[in-house]
Amino acid sequence: MQTKVHSIKILSIMLFALITISLFQFPANAASQGIVLDKNDISLGVGNSYQLKWTVIPSDDDQSATFYSKNTSIANVSAGGLIIATGKGLTEIVIKSGDGLNFTTCKVKVTENKDTEVINLAETELYLRKGSSSSIFYNYNKDEYVFSKSSNFSSSDEEIATVDENGTIKAIENGSTTITATFGKIICFCKVNVGEGTKYISGRKVSGTLLNASNKLYKNTTIAISYTKNNKIYYATVKTDSYGKFTFKGIKDGTYNFAYYDASNRKVIHSNNIKVSGKDIKYTAILNKGTMLAVQGEIKSEENTTPKTVSLSNEYLSMNIGDIKELNIITTPRDADITKLKVTSSDKSVVDINDKGELVAIKSGYADITYKTLDGKSTAVCKVNVLETESTEYSLIYIALIFLVILIIFFCFLKTYKKFMIQKKLREDMYD
Repeated sequence: MQTKVHSIKILSIMLFALITISLFQFPANAASQGIVLDKNDISLGVGNSYQLKWTVIPSDDDQSATFYSKNTSIANVSAGGLIIATGKGLTEIVIKSGDGLNFTTCKVKVTENKDTEVINLAETELYLRKGSSSSIFYNYNKDEYVFSKSSNFSSSDEEIATVDENGTIKAIENGSTTITATFGKIICFCKVNVGEGTKYISGRKVSGTLLNASNKLYKNTTIAISYTKNNKIYYATVKTDSYGKFTFKGIKDGTYNFAYYDASNRKVIHSNNIKVSGKDIKYTAILNKGTMLAVQGEIKSEENTTPKTVSLSNEYLSMNIGDIKELNIITTPRDADITKLKVTSSDKSVVDINDKGELVAIKSGYADITYKTLDGKSTAVCKVNVLETESTEYSLIYIALIFLVILIIFFCFLKTYKKFMIQKKLREDMYD
């Protein structure tokens, strides 16, 4: 009997030791330790691309990663790490491990490449109301009148928005998706945000007149123009004869960058900056008879768009390393263009600001993010505290708690077993 009890005790201790060792070995594989890139510095010509390769350390860990560009006007990056040079300049691609515990950066230098075929999307981000539609327009650097490249369009989430073979996007459900436009070897991306209208002012229609070369007036022509809260015009369509003179009424004074497209075969017809000094915009374009004209541009009028005051809903913010957050900025007037605020970080090595105005936590520490109106009369500050990733610390706490629970269970088991064996021995002695 003594030998049997002793054997059970030994087996229990071995089982306890095995569980404890397994628990202490678990954290080594539970969290990534770093990210290694095949290249940390890349030079590309405008229009060229590079497929980034990465390894999450340890190599047997989850190899998934997320990517974003600090300036998409210089270089964009896909969900799979494909870097695409979009404009001249310097920027960085941030790579974060799938578990969010580690990140690294890849510096990208983009230079002009006159021999490279370049296609740029006119819009890299769209805001659409659910149920509405829009089109993808692009610029081609080789020949603005001839475009014969085969094109292909796809949506990363067709439950949010779909896109057909002509590049027409239809907003289906609230959320965000990425439209990928492929022109031969050239790939472009457009982020589509679908909502109920909180970020989008729709339904505005501007009446206009259409004159052909013989000055014949088409009365009742309606030019539909969609605006965002920053007064961007997405598109307007009308039909024309060989020569068209277009008058747009009711648009604010300012400078407009209009691009004209033949929607039937996606050719870029013409683009130009137009300064508006009166209530109307007048411009003449040469088009094929019966083609559809698409007009898009951006209003740069200062009227009611420059913030007079600025404040923040959060004056204090805590972030973890690798986090990306957008502050709620309050301005007067309420629909003012927030891109006309001066934004600075007191320590960019701790918190940086990407081209979308979002805060990016780089390393632990403190930084003040300051928003200031152009005239300097109104200022708002958010104090940001970037914390060390706490998952490792929490893992040790959890392990200690589990160890304590197992220890308590083990001793309770021994105590119960010992009591059971004593009672059994007493019963045996009674019968003896």
